[in-house]
Amino acid sequence: MRSFTSKTRRYIKRRISIILLALVCCFGCFFSDNQNALISASNIPNIIEQQPSEDDWSLPSWVTKTANSGLYAESTDIFKPEVYTVSMSWKEINPKENVFDWRRLEANLEAAQKRNKRIWLRIFASDVKHTPEWVKAKYPDLKAMQYKNEGGFYMDMYDNKISQGKFYPIWHYGFEAEFKKLLASFKQRRYIANPALAFMYAPGAWRWNEWEVIFVDETKRSGVSADQFWQWFRRHMDDYADAASGYTYKLVFTGQPQMERCENDALWALKLNDPPKGKNRMVDYAVSLGMSVRIGAQEYFNPYSNIPSWGASAQTIGNLNYQVIDDNHPLHRDRNRIIGTENELLGYENMLPGTGKYYFMKMATLKSLQLRMNWINTTDLSYSLAPQVVEYARKTMGKTVENSPDAWVALRQWNDPTYLDDRLPEYSDNLSKTLGLSLADYQQLDVFFKNAKFPYRNWERWLTQREVAPDGYTKPTHQVYSQSQFVKWNGFSYEAIRTDHQNQSDYIYFNVDDQFLRNKSTDIEIKVTYLDDNNATWGIEYDAFGNVYKKTAQIVNQNSGKWKTTTFKISDAAFTNRQNGNMDFRIYNGGSQDLTVRFVRVIKLQPT
Repeated sequence: MRSFTSKTRRYIKRRISIILLALVCCFGCFFSDNQNALISASNIPNIIEQQPSEDDWSLPSWVTKTANSGLYAESTDIFKPEVYTVSMSWKEINPKENVFDWRRLEANLEAAQKRNKRIWLRIFASDVKHTPEWVKAKYPDLKAMQYKNEGGFYMDMYDNKISQGKFYPIWHYGFEAEFKKLLASFKQRRYIANPALAFMYAPGAWRWNEWEVIFVDETKRSGVSADQFWQWFRRHMDDYADAASGYTYKLVFTGQPQMERCENDALWALKLNDPPKGKNRMVDYAVSLGMSVRIGAQEYFNPYSNIPSWGASAQTIGNLNYQVIDDNHPLHRDRNRIIGTENELLGYENMLPGTGKYYFMKMATLKSLQLRMNWINTTDLSYSLAPQVVEYARKTMGKTVENSPDAWVALRQWNDPTYLDDRLPEYSDNLSKTLGLSLADYQQLDVFFKNAKFPYRNWERWLTQREVAPDGYTKPTHQVYSQSQFVKWNGFSYEAIRTDHQNQSDYIYFNVDDQFLRNKSTDIEIKVTYLDDNNATWGIEYDAFGNVYKKTAQIVNQNSGKWKTTTFKISDAAFTNRQNGNMDFRIYNGGSQDLTVRFVRVIKLQPT
């Protein structure tokens, strides 16, 4: 388990990298362009102390977990993770040249099989503590580089001692050649095919096996260009893929999904990213080889809104962005792939002072589900913040639109900080010559950055909410400020939306994904989490067989000031997109007072 201090340093550095952006600040020609949200919002601040009793995470008895999904951890914790870690160093495995000792891995695989468990493998290679002494002696020009982050010190994951943060460049010709032999030994023994090995982190560099493009200045001084680095990266990924032949989906690439900053080097950023499309070429290449992916900091739940390399892109409608998931992206289409995340930081007391601990774990977990993640790394402490939500995720992650028991939307609004303060300068021939951007690429990138400044609306998992004319416009409400170690990256959020009766908008419209449910007679429930803050009488009007706006039973508010979840039982929903705006159902506030809603879930009572 990572120490609080060291991991905090790492994440702060990483998020600073996100904020500055690979292509914006590194070009030296972009500047802050702060814009206010273009939608007026009802400012009811800091309603953050959400309670488990306000939510309903129940599922029908027929729902079981998906095979390729679960919780993974660094030990066998109280929540009984499906996968636990085995961490090894290159020095341990390869103590002498051409001598490989895999006995500890073999023992752990055997033990896991006996206990009906699986393991997650990390091989630490690049820290000076982890590289074999004989490699250092054989290649005297292999020079260590110092991590540029508060001296680089961190709690080493392999031997649980403080490391000085000095690493060898894994693209050094000698390092590459010798590590390739280790991968060949791994391949020869076919450990990757063992059912007890769930997955393995790659490429084995830097702290905790987590990849980012660093040491750019040092690398350039050593004579390695961006082109040569890109060629090395592909060779290195090819070597991993060869070592896992037939099981490349068990290799989890640990780079982040957004564009790489490359330590403010424009040419490197252009080489390793596809800026007009907002894509990370290294992620794309790993995925093209059949590899899997993971995010190392899902505790930051407001970023990761536009990551097309993961099949998650921003759709701009008017002055709002909506994140749209491409379920045909290779990561989602291939049911063997791992899409992992790590939420373990939330368990540290200093990370979440005061209120909101259930809220933070709930939101991190929902964000994971919204991004279609099927593996979550957690700890006893973080799990204990919201066990109901984590167990709900345990049963529903890894599902597809066809076999999911539910579809849901978290009704919220926020600004993703990733590209919020950046914009392009005016186009010029000099800019084009310096950066190699064509006018068409420049225009595409300009639109990308301008749209990124709009607020984002909702987390949607096969259930969408949209603004619909003339009576379905809403306002974000109940502002939350992330008073924690995550404040820079989560910032402000509005955690509910409200009808706008004053302006004749008394409805909130929803659409159910046609692949989830369309034109089939089945029993469903619609659960609505709402604020009981007035005396409104309200309900749902849904597209039923024979009635486009059939009414449910009505709910009468008690003006208790409490958040509540109510359930509507429906047996004749058609959901054929016949309501205004091609929607399937709408919540009606009753026509006299506004209604505030934060979560809606459609549940199939029987599998379809």
